[in-house]
Amino acid sequence: MKIFISILFMSGLFIFSCGKKETDEKKPTVEKGKDSLTGKSMSPVMKAYHYVGRYISERDSTNFRELKADGTFDAKDMGVRDAGTYQIDSVVITFKYKSGLIASSKIIGDVILDTDGELWKKIKN
Repeated sequence: MKIFISILFMSGLFIFSCGKKETDEKKPTVEKGKDSLTGKSMSPVMKAYHYVGRYISERDSTNFRELKADGTFDAKDMGVRDAGTYQIDSVVITFKYKSGLIASSKIIGDVILDTDGELWKKIKN
């Protein structure tokens, strides 16, 4: 009888320890140095390369932001051209324009969402 109870007790522990509650599941998080879409670790060089390209405004296709691998960018918005540097930290991209303006946006995958709610989609080459 003791052996049978021990086996049941051990089986119960095994099932209990293998059980999964909904609250035990890990929630997605965004960490520094990780790709905003996949969550995989990226070196600063790979991170810059991943986002390099031309992003076109959905509101006006003549407006663009072109991110370069060296951390610089060119931009045209409302007929005005400017340039500067950019830095990406997690899902936030900060643009520092030569004109002195500093602007932050969210960058997720191939889309930039600025603070005005405007979407900029990356052109596929």
